[in-house]
Amino acid sequence: MGIETLCALCSSTLLLIEALTSPTHKHKIDDSLFLIERILALHKKPVVACSFGKDSEVVLHLVRRVRPDIPVVFNNTKVEIPETYQLKRQLVKDWNLDLVEVFPLNNWSFWKVIEKYGFPLGQRFGNKATSCALDSPNIQLETALMSTRHTNGKCCYYLKKAPMLVLCVGLVNALIVNAV
Repeated sequence: MGIETLCALCSSTLLLIEALTSPTHKHKIDDSLFLIERILALHKKPVVACSFGKDSEVVLHLVRRVRPDIPVVFNNTKVEIPETYQLKRQLVKDWNLDLVEVFPLNNWSFWKVIEKYGFPLGQRFGNKATSCALDSPNIQLETALMSTRHTNGKCCYYLKKAPMLVLCVGLVNALIVNAV
């Protein structure tokens, strides 16, 4: 057997091993459904949070394959693009979703957080946003980023975490009242 034949055989064997061991699309979905089933089984009254973005829509679709009537929580920060709200309305209608919509507390808005605490660049983007801006020829953006105060989590707290906490506490209190 020549070296070329041996190399071709090794290459074919590696491809075969890779094909047999790498998960297919169906395996990935089956694995995901298995995990979802196990997680849902751990909770008496689970809900699924959905932002109606592309990733959340996939998760929602998979969770609904396991439990079609699961309540869906949408944290409406009031700053989504119009297409997000259109998709939300369409899926609520088409999939007959049991939707619970949560809003920022005490009339907080994204713009109120910005006014009081500055832009939330430090949380999601960190130094990457600042360094990208500094490499940019846009001097106004650079100046804005350099002078911007960071919210240190205030944006997420007022628009997302606090409303969800109130919802969860409300659900727990409702369960306690119903149990008595």
